[in-house]
Amino acid sequence: MKSSVMALIKISSFSMCKVCEVTFLVILCLWFITSFMEEAVYGGDEDETGFSSRLFQSNHKNDKKRNFTCYNDDDPFSRKLFPDKILKDRGCEQRLPSVLVSGVKYCTTDLLTSILRHHPYLVFPKTRDVSYFSDFYDMGIKWYRRQMGFSIREQMNVDSSSSYFTHNLAPERISRELLDEVKVIVLFCDPVVRALRESKDIKVSQEELLKDMVVELEDGQTTEDHDIWGWSTSDLGGSSSNPVVINGLYINFLPTWYKYLPEQNFFMLGEERLFNNTEEVLVRIEKFLKLPSFYESKIFRDPFLDVICLRTYDFNPFCFSQKKSEKAVAVAKTATEVQELQKFYEPYNQKLQKLFLVPVL
Repeated sequence: MKSSVMALIKISSFSMCKVCEVTFLVILCLWFITSFMEEAVYGGDEDETGFSSRLFQSNHKNDKKRNFTCYNDDDPFSRKLFPDKILKDRGCEQRLPSVLVSGVKYCTTDLLTSILRHHPYLVFPKTRDVSYFSDFYDMGIKWYRRQMGFSIREQMNVDSSSSYFTHNLAPERISRELLDEVKVIVLFCDPVVRALRESKDIKVSQEELLKDMVVELEDGQTTEDHDIWGWSTSDLGGSSSNPVVINGLYINFLPTWYKYLPEQNFFMLGEERLFNNTEEVLVRIEKFLKLPSFYESKIFRDPFLDVICLRTYDFNPFCFSQKKSEKAVAVAKTATEVQELQKFYEPYNQKLQKLFLVPVL
């Protein structure tokens, strides 16, 4: 009887060992498969750019620890910071920007910035258009740093201020404060469309102002007789100082920028290219900034809404409100004056095209 019990115990022990061994092998196989899939989806520990892939992993919705970010949510527009202790432990700081989106104003820079905000290696200020080097330079570099988002060492801080490109003092100030290592992205658009957009903005603003003011008008005079468009055909001379007009003379601003920053530090593109070849442009920007690939196969255009969309980690696409059909919305005074604008800008546009050899407008 005793020997039978002992034999039964041995058999049971052997069976249990076999079950444990099989269970261990199954768990080990599952671990290898999971690791392989994560690497296939997110990349290895480090790619050819020298960046670790850990940010892509930490931004995945199933990663609750979020060990490598400074923010407690994935929304790039309303990010909530972790507590101070966690920020300190992770090396999160408000660093000066190493990338500038410098304009041009009224060339849909907001759309480009909105898309770039989703890249996990780019960190933007919570406030749009800090405009330190154009409007708030007297506030000092410490104030400027406090406007930046919190980032870890592997990320790049970005300042998107559309007023920089056409500001005469901005290039020198940028060179002095950020040195010549800063990368500059410039988005051009048709200067006629740009001028008309700004004119529309000025017209709407001043019409609103006129509504709120008591204006004494002579008999038969209307508000249309007031110069509320921001420009007139008299501004289309060679010595024009009207910013609505001269801010579209892109070629005239480049020498000042090249005087203070190396030409290889610039990435210049046209608005049409951003709308028509969005993914290609974003991939080129990644290579220009030496960032890990993020946008490839994630950008598409919604055929019904006519908007650019981004596939996110939870497979719910994020679509940007700017429609392609809205990019050229502008109000003209008369067709003749639009033709005058086109004629005025044509020689400057030709010089710009010859400089870059590829279309930028």
